[in-house]
Amino acid sequence: MMPPELKPSDNNALHTEPRVARFLKLLSFAAAR
Repeated sequence: MMPPELKPSDNNALHTEPRVARFLKLLSFAAAR
């Protein structure tokens, strides 16, 4: 379901967290409409 670049991977998790959080925020915002 998730693209590979958004999957949390041990070393990359901390680096991608803000982007993923923003992505999820946008998703929930779009779903709420």
